[in-house]
Amino acid sequence: MTTDEEFDTTPVYRFVKGNPMKAIIAAAIVVATCGMASANEWSAKDDKGLKVYNLRDGSATLDLVCDPDNLWEPPEYHLVVKQGGNILDGSSVEIKKGEEALTMPLSGGSILSTDRDGWNKLIELLSQPGLIEFHAGENTVALNATSALTSGCARQAAE
Repeated sequence: MTTDEEFDTTPVYRFVKGNPMKAIIAAAIVVATCGMASANEWSAKDDKGLKVYNLRDGSATLDLVCDPDNLWEPPEYHLVVKQGGNILDGSSVEIKKGEEALTMPLSGGSILSTDRDGWNKLIELLSQPGLIEFHAGENTVALNATSALTSGCARQAAE
């Protein structure tokens, strides 16, 4: 059992001792830190008929937009990769996951689904948890997904 004197020497106790506002700040830091553990999970939402998926890992983000119901003409499918709010720059991007690699064109910072087979391979790579890297020119963005992406983002042959 811990005595008051032993507890009195802990850094957190010394920080909050006698100050309820400091106790609230310390609790908020703990809650925020615990919430960051799920930051590497895919989130999903609907936006005007489009499916929008987002993955965050630190300052790196992936924003995936899909139109599985072909509501837009032409259907919208693209992926934007950002590091610290800056999009990847260049004419192509190499995507690596484990031993697999894929090169796709970049247009205005977006990976477009112009090549159906390449796009479907990209979705397959994104659908598996784990580390995925994007290399464009001198820039590399790496994200570690802790959850699987479940989406209807694969392109069908009839599109």
